[in-house]
Amino acid sequence: MAQHPFPDEPDRNGRHVPVTGLLEQARSRALYLRTYAANGRVPTIDATACVHPSAVLVGDVHVGPDCWIGPNATLRADQGRIVVGARTSIQDNCVLHTGPDGTLSIGEDGQIGHGAMLHGCTLGPNVLVGMGALVMDDAILETDVVVAAAALVPCRTRVPGGMLFVGSPGKVVRPLTEADLASKRQCTQHYVAMARGGVGISWAPAQIVGADSVSQRGEEPGSGIELGARIVGADADSHCGEEPASGIELGARVALQESPGGA
Repeated sequence: MAQHPFPDEPDRNGRHVPVTGLLEQARSRALYLRTYAANGRVPTIDATACVHPSAVLVGDVHVGPDCWIGPNATLRADQGRIVVGARTSIQDNCVLHTGPDGTLSIGEDGQIGHGAMLHGCTLGPNVLVGMGALVMDDAILETDVVVAAAALVPCRTRVPGGMLFVGSPGKVVRPLTEADLASKRQCTQHYVAMARGGVGISWAPAQIVGADSVSQRGEEPGSGIELGARIVGADADSHCGEEPASGIELGARVALQESPGGA
């Protein structure tokens, strides 16, 4: 793993710790991640990166410093290789994959919006792929490119640097302005701060309100969210009689058992 580039900054608990301490913390968190081997290779994650426990990383995946990998993102390098450059965010429900012996590469300071899909493509530094966009095999996005939400970048398309790409199938519509690039930098800095702060990756019990609402009606709850509230409010151990089906469930059980005064 790469050396921490900001050794004088506090850790996620607000304490100043040496690089070796950050490495040990990262190794401890890695026990609860959904990471899997493929073809003899396992994911490599920089100690300063922040990976949500519900994300799935398979095979030859490399996550760089200060990256943020969001809930339910899937990075599946079971046939090829996936490289995520420093300070890049892969947001919720993104899917990254390659074909056989292929490589998916994202440069530094990238931003992949919620639900985007990338397959066997190459992204240069400081590229933003909007929410729900698709970037297909052998597409190349040069430096400082923005792909609009829901756009389709077809196979073997090359988008020149500093351009806005819009549509499905898309096309270059105009150069990016200084305001566009400033907004992109601000978004990148936001997710770097989230990565350094470990925002949203630690299990915590929900605050349940309106505890008497079900008993007052005298009927079964009418939606899954109400049922979920009843389950959480019950004795947790009585609902965990079997082995968990996924790493995130295991992480939740461990957190429950270790939590002071837990359910």
